[in-house]
Amino acid sequence: MNLSVTIKTHPRCHIFQQTFMMINTYLSYNVILGRPLIHKINAMINNKYLAIEFSIDKGVATMRGN
Repeated sequence: MNLSVTIKTHPRCHIFQQTFMMINTYLSYNVILGRPLIHKINAMINNKYLAIEFSIDKGVATMRGN
């Protein structure tokens, strides 16, 4: 399934189309980001801080987990 994905909020956002595989099961996560998506947005992952950083037109955006 192709979905439009927006990461972060305006003006520090990145919008793109991505293909997702839908599964009918209970998981701890809302979505699992695979390598194709991570490479597509040129992201760097920091496991220690549960964060992913990626470049946008206005600098660098950070998305954090909990």
